[in-house]
Amino acid sequence: MFIKKCLSCGRDFNPSKKIRKFCSHICYAKSKIGKPAPHPFQKGHKSWSKGLKLPQISGENSPFWKERIIKSCTSCGKKFSVIPGKFENKFCSQNCYWKSCKGIKGRHWKGGISEMTDGSIRIWNPKHPLSSKQGYMPIHRIIAEKYLNRYLEKTEVIHHINFNKKNNQVENLYLFPNQSEHCKFHSNPYPLTSNII
Repeated sequence: MFIKKCLSCGRDFNPSKKIRKFCSHICYAKSKIGKPAPHPFQKGHKSWSKGLKLPQISGENSPFWKERIIKSCTSCGKKFSVIPGKFENKFCSQNCYWKSCKGIKGRHWKGGISEMTDGSIRIWNPKHPLSSKQGYMPIHRIIAEKYLNRYLEKTEVIHHINFNKKNNQVENLYLFPNQSEHCKFHSNPYPLTSNII
């Protein structure tokens, strides 16, 4: 068993390594109080790299540099450089990629008609003032607007008289002025005939 005397408190201790001079971190910290740093920064001291011309290893000087080709973005037409290879980029940015995925240009395009979770059908109509972020509009609202010759208000609700949301004939559609009136009808149903025609 190897025993040493702590240089700070003078206590005997068994060091885990022979080079240790203090019994604990606290004694080591106490021994440093009031002593200057081993290499203090002095006024007028110059940085080791000042004045040296270090080699530039970015860009074409890099050992990992690969030749690039200039391409034009298929979405916006902007020129950008790309490393030629198996998978070459067609777009200059992710924004251009996501723009190309929307609408007719999108790879998941199915003719602009989709079925919503509630069973109603919606069609792609991005120019409509009340269309969704994706540019879709419920088809029953568009049919009602066509017969009324005006845009429906946001609050107005179209109800399917026979409760079949896929039957979008004008005779089957009823216009409620707001959701409150629509809910009242569902809580106390009564016979309806289309008020759109």
